[in-house]
Amino acid sequence: MRSLVMIFALNLAACTPVAPPPAPAQGGEAATAEAIDPMNLQIEVGRWGAMVSQIEEYTPTPLNPPAPEAERAAMNASLRRTWGEAIAARAALCAGGWKVETTCQQGLLIPSWLSSEPFQTAPTIAELQARSDALGAFVMPLWEEICAEQKAKHKEGSDDALMTCPME
Repeated sequence: MRSLVMIFALNLAACTPVAPPPAPAQGGEAATAEAIDPMNLQIEVGRWGAMVSQIEEYTPTPLNPPAPEAERAAMNASLRRTWGEAIAARAALCAGGWKVETTCQQGLLIPSWLSSEPFQTAPTIAELQARSDALGAFVMPLWEEICAEQKAKHKEGSDDALMTCPME
């Protein structure tokens, strides 16, 4: 969120004409520095922060701002880890003979980008969304089956049932 605020502030600053700073008082910079009251400056900076918070609160955020490269690379790394964990979980459950019809499905495709792409890659947001959708298709059938079984162990509507798999 802070990065969005910074982007918004920089865009706003780039589009708004800025008045030139006031001319230094007689005596140059030293006189100006002496005239500044640190307490008032701190209050002023706090006011600016409150104003920025109100701008954030009262205006919509930009639709789909482009994610910086480092942020996209971090999302990609998270997708990689989660894919690896999902593959390992399915393999272990299949090897143990648990939920064989779901865990041992033939034809489950492991995306080629997991093994062919450098780890620090920063795909586009659209590519990241497609990768996330594919991960969901890989995880959801098993998750839904396991959650349905676990919820069936509890009285319908009970706190225990509601707290079982609360992602739904």
